[in-house]
Amino acid sequence: MGEFVRLLIDEPADGAWNIAVDEAILRAASVRWGITTVRLYMWCRPTISAGYFTRLDEELLNRCKRDGIDVVRRLSGGGIVLHDDEVTYSVVFPKSLIGECSVLAAYRLISKGVVIGLRRLGIEARLVCDGLVSADGQDDEVRACKESHKRLSDQFCYAVRSPTDIVVGSMKLVGSAQARCKGAILQHGSVPLRWDEEMLCRLFGNGIIEGRAFTSLEELLLNKPSVDEVVEALCIGFEKAFAQRLQVGMLSEEEINLAIKLMERKWIFRCE
Repeated sequence: MGEFVRLLIDEPADGAWNIAVDEAILRAASVRWGITTVRLYMWCRPTISAGYFTRLDEELLNRCKRDGIDVVRRLSGGGIVLHDDEVTYSVVFPKSLIGECSVLAAYRLISKGVVIGLRRLGIEARLVCDGLVSADGQDDEVRACKESHKRLSDQFCYAVRSPTDIVVGSMKLVGSAQARCKGAILQHGSVPLRWDEEMLCRLFGNGIIEGRAFTSLEELLLNKPSVDEVVEALCIGFEKAFAQRLQVGMLSEEEINLAIKLMERKWIFRCE
């Protein structure tokens, strides 16, 4: 492992470029082991990203076209995410960085950085799977997550609970997903500054808001923090999680060229 972690802080971009860059970094890292990259980025307009295996409902696609919302396909798993007023993080790191190569071990490492960053903002959050374990050895909230996936048909990521979510109390704040390529792991997730409830209802129906169990930084802090404040907090969190300094860098020529090639494959629907 190197002496520092490469830090990329990107300007807002369209969905296909954002997703393509994450994948390009992962693919490059898979043949250049030992490099860890933390990337923080935003979206230039509201965008839906769908997990690699997620089947998109025709009605949802029609609503996206009606409202001018881009739709892209991620390399990672998980459900449907609406990216809007948020800071997105992605971390690409070698499997050797964690003692075990389990999915959960990787989530714990990256989520530790996010949780520390949230604490800097004044929010006490935790990973769901780090909750209390019941007498049968199963996390009570993990059991609830499995049951909720059976009950809820909505594909919106924040409408369901996963053992790898970051929560504040009973409210979901951060969802994330992973992808792997040879010896490298990508994990990316969304930190919502604010939810546009009208947009959520137009896309997913009014039921998405009724009794919702997800939240945002604005709701928790009673004031929306700036992007710069969130980026700074996350940088501090990842430095502490990795016990290494973050050094601002840039994409390599190889990563840029690969992202350009990948970008057109990421579009499902693009607004003109």
